[in-house]
Amino acid sequence: MPNKQYRRVATRTGEILSVVSIPDTDAARDLYNTHLEEGSGDSRTEYSVNGILTPRPPMPYVLDTDTITADGADTARMTCLPIPASIRVSGPHGLQVMTIDDGEFEFQADMPGDYQLEIEAFPYRQAEVVIHAV
Repeated sequence: MPNKQYRRVATRTGEILSVVSIPDTDAARDLYNTHLEEGSGDSRTEYSVNGILTPRPPMPYVLDTDTITADGADTARMTCLPIPASIRVSGPHGLQVMTIDDGEFEFQADMPGDYQLEIEAFPYRQAEVVIHAV
């Protein structure tokens, strides 16, 4: 029996967890013990709404500046973030991960360099922002 593509979907949110190719039998589908929908999908750009593949919306945010002075006081402010959101900051000091629960994020640096911010809040697409500390 030929394989068929299915997307594994989180029942509550519609988030695409993975795309699998399995035999088209009840037994094979039962092995995944999750909600399966026929077809593929790209979890970075799509999610499932009532079984319909839907584009993930862009991440909403407002950034007041992408360049700050590396003095530990100058601040880049990001507002209008979804609640909650997760932000990963990587730069000269390594990696930090934080949860934003008020829709706002302030960033300061005391070491010059480029800092990459990755913002995640499902169902929005991941956003990447670079802050330059000079």
